[in-house]
Amino acid sequence: MTRSRTILLGSSALALALVPAIAAAKPARKPAAASVQTQEIRELRAQVQALTARLDAQQAVQVQVQAQAADAQAKATEVAENAQATQAQVTAQAEAMPDQVKMALANAVKPGETSIARFRGSPEFATSDGWRFKVRGRINYDAAYLENPGDRIAAKDLGFATRIRRVRIGAEGGFPGGFSYKAEVDFADSLVRPADVVLSWRGGTETARSPIEISLGHFEPLNGFEQISSSRYTSFIERAAFNEAFNNVRRLGGTIAYISPGDELRVTAGVFNDTINADRANDDYLVSGRATWSPKALGG
Repeated sequence: MTRSRTILLGSSALALALVPAIAAAKPARKPAAASVQTQEIRELRAQVQALTARLDAQQAVQVQVQAQAADAQAKATEVAENAQATQAQVTAQAEAMPDQVKMALANAVKPGETSIARFRGSPEFATSDGWRFKVRGRINYDAAYLENPGDRIAAKDLGFATRIRRVRIGAEGGFPGGFSYKAEVDFADSLVRPADVVLSWRGGTETARSPIEISLGHFEPLNGFEQISSSRYTSFIERAAFNEAFNNVRRLGGTIAYISPGDELRVTAGVFNDTINADRANDDYLVSGRATWSPKALGG
């Protein structure tokens, strides 16, 4: 019995001796777990900071893109406004152009074209380097009936009669350097007579012509509006009698003219010899001048 008690007491004493050691060993594991948690927290903080930095960078890029888009929109708006202003200016200038310039622009040969054909009363051919050619002509045919009441007037011209007043054929055109030409021959009354045979020069371009024009050849002198108007645009079938009375016909000669940019003012002076059809000594001469001013009113 004594021995058993001794063993039990020894075991109890050993157990009591081991309790402090076990109690001291358990707290020693807590610092390792705390260190791991601290490291994880640091890693999480680093990840959050990286995500925050990335988000800030993306926001900065987005702000920059929005600024660039706003700048591009502003520039596009400015370009559109400038284009509208330019279009309005071009439209105003086009409306202010003389009809002759508008027609020249409408009929101008486009750059790069070598040859074109268009119809202006007859086919007209042109090249991009300034050559032009067009066939022209006209026929004026008169018909009339004059009654002879009671046959009391003896005249062979009474009754129904016809007459070919003009039968003309010719050509017109131009070539580089600002030159233009026109030539017509009249076959009426069983005669062959030259009508307008003219060579003219006016430098510049179709949109910016020179104010000076020089013409040489066989054409109407500056003898009144009615005489120098084409037979296509006379107010009556026949011109007034005084045109024939004063022998107002085409003559050989030349003119020099000043033409204002808007074609409103023209001042022309010329010197002429006799007609090319004269059957006498061609020693006559004529000096003439003409000034016209045709301002536009009410937007005409």
